[in-house]
Amino acid sequence: MNKNKQVEISFKTSGNGHLVDREKALNIYRVVQELMNNILKHAQATEVQISYHSTPTLLSIDVEDDGNGLLLDTLEQFRRKTGSLGLKNIESRLNIIGGSINFAKRAPSGTVAQIRVENYQPGIA
Repeated sequence: MNKNKQVEISFKTSGNGHLVDREKALNIYRVVQELMNNILKHAQATEVQISYHSTPTLLSIDVEDDGNGLLLDTLEQFRRKTGSLGLKNIESRLNIIGGSINFAKRAPSGTVAQIRVENYQPGIA
């Protein structure tokens, strides 16, 4: 967050004419919600960009922040802690729906979380 405690959040989408299975949509929503919570708590970001893209077989969401880049370190610490539920909830929700998440450093600063879910449409297992 900047000194005024404001974060600019932008959203962009492409190829999103595909329906998403209701259970998968809820889990994806909760994952993005937890990522945003982590960014607001730890990253000291001033900007967050959420990109949504879908094809008939793959749903992709990227959540990028311009923060301090320490979110990756924080996530690794949470992964090792037995009492920390945020990252475990993210991974568990994605495992339930056959999705995955990868984290990477963003140049020049910040973090990118890449969410991928295959076979996300209703009636596709």
